[in-house]
Amino acid sequence: MTTLVTKLAAVGRQLRAFLTLRVVVAQIGAVKATIRPERGQHRAPHVHLKLGDRVDASVSLSDFHVFADSGDDKRALKRVLATLKPRGPELLFMWDEIQAGRSPPSLGQLIP
Repeated sequence: MTTLVTKLAAVGRQLRAFLTLRVVVAQIGAVKATIRPERGQHRAPHVHLKLGDRVDASVSLSDFHVFADSGDDKRALKRVLATLKPRGPELLFMWDEIQAGRSPPSLGQLIP
């Protein structure tokens, strides 16, 4: 019985970590690009871009279409997208890894 309880506790910890994981896959200037696990039927692969109120967007990784944007700085968003587009295959790989519960390496600091 103790072994089962121990295993269930470990699975619970892993599940909580998976559900709250938000991986910063790149930093473009001061903008953080994050991918997080999506529960259930998740949307198409996408990345979240955040810089306070200036940039706050969700961007498709298949065609880099911005499908949610509540930020004020459209110029900064445009620079970030131009920097991320050539890294599309790497970002899609990261999406797949994160959805599978693995932690991929970051692209690190990218210069726009």
